[in-house]
Amino acid sequence: VKVVGIISGMKAIYEEGAFAFFRGNGANVLKIAPESAVKFFAYERLKMVIASDPQKLTGKERFLAGAMAGIIAQTSIYPLEVTKTRLAISPTGTYRGIAD
Repeated sequence: VKVVGIISGMKAIYEEGAFAFFRGNGANVLKIAPESAVKFFAYERLKMVIASDPQKLTGKERFLAGAMAGIIAQTSIYPLEVTKTRLAISPTGTYRGIAD
């Protein structure tokens, strides 16, 4: 299904049904929990490493710890992100689910 504009996009949605809106969502749900866990864990650890006083972080230290934690989380969860994207953009029937 080649989608070029709004009209052809609406036709594709009509042909594939409402379920097409949720294709790839199962993989998204499965990736959120580990991503958040890694992000929070990394943030707490990095605060102790970066901060001069872990109880009283400056704005720069908080930003740096958060940015690095986000990078670590996204890097560790990237394979699930690829799976989610492939499920979402593939034509109907290409994959049955996350295990394909």
